[in-house]
Amino acid sequence: MIDQVRHISSQLIQLHPMAGNYIDYQVLVDKVFSDIYAAQFCLAIYDRQPIIFEFQYYKPRDEWRIQNFNMSDQFTQDVSKIIQVNLANIFNG
Repeated sequence: MIDQVRHISSQLIQLHPMAGNYIDYQVLVDKVFSDIYAAQFCLAIYDRQPIIFEFQYYKPRDEWRIQNFNMSDQFTQDVSKIIQVNLANIFNG
């Protein structure tokens, strides 16, 4: 667990020059798949751009632990793709 925290901390430190100062966050998806697995997608709001954080949690015994962590600066591109698909469905549907 300590190694995971250190790895995430180093990723966040490297994020600052690109994204700017951290402002706030919003949870976009919070899903529990079972009593032992859950996931969260959070939109972190920074000065220069939004960043998506994906957390996956695993609970093999009595406590939750981070199973997987990803971050992406592709939020605006992902939103554009969603809009394009929906527009295609509206005009072609």
